[in-house]
Amino acid sequence: MEGPLPSPESLEAFNSVVADGAARIFKEWESEADHRRRYERRALVLTGVERIGSRMPAFILAMAMVALAAYFAAIDQPWVAAIIGGGTLGTVVIGMISGRRD
Repeated sequence: MEGPLPSPESLEAFNSVVADGAARIFKEWESEADHRRRYERRALVLTGVERIGSRMPAFILAMAMVALAAYFAAIDQPWVAAIIGGGTLGTVVIGMISGRRD
């Protein structure tokens, strides 16, 4: 059966050629596995940060536009408020529908 490590017979052969050859192979394999796990963990964290970081400015902009629409509604400009608010709402809905790639 083949796996990521040599067979026991091959490890014995390594030991006969190089002093502690099998131990050196195991140590290198463990080091590589540890490196891969740290790399994958870091990649997962950065992916989460990227998702939050890319959505936060869009959320802030949408909230600012809603506040602007509320301001125009408060100063008795319903058509301007409807255009800004409706445009913001439509853009957010379209973005949520078409942006589903997770």
